[in-house]
Amino acid sequence: MAISPQRVADELAKIVQTFRDADRTYPGATFRRLVEQVQVIETHFKEVLLLILLHFIPIVPEADNEFLSQNYFKTCLTTWKTLLTIAITNFVDAAEVHKEALPPT
Repeated sequence: MAISPQRVADELAKIVQTFRDADRTYPGATFRRLVEQVQVIETHFKEVLLLILLHFIPIVPEADNEFLSQNYFKTCLTTWKTLLTIAITNFVDAAEVHKEALPPT
């Protein structure tokens, strides 16, 4: 799991580089590359969230305080996963709309 933040940082750097190197002649290739890179980040996040849910949350002691309970942390992680999925879906949809709006090459 220690490698995951670096992997995400590397993917973000690739996305920035993809924008810098955007191919104006074949923009469809740029959109495809961006979508692939964002989906790799999504996979990394989902893997880490699953590890946390399966291995870390169960060792959190139950507490009377609802903000320190296992259920609270499970709910937070589930919310993060949902929001990440929505953001990725919106990005992919926007990329597809822009790609379809391009004039034929």
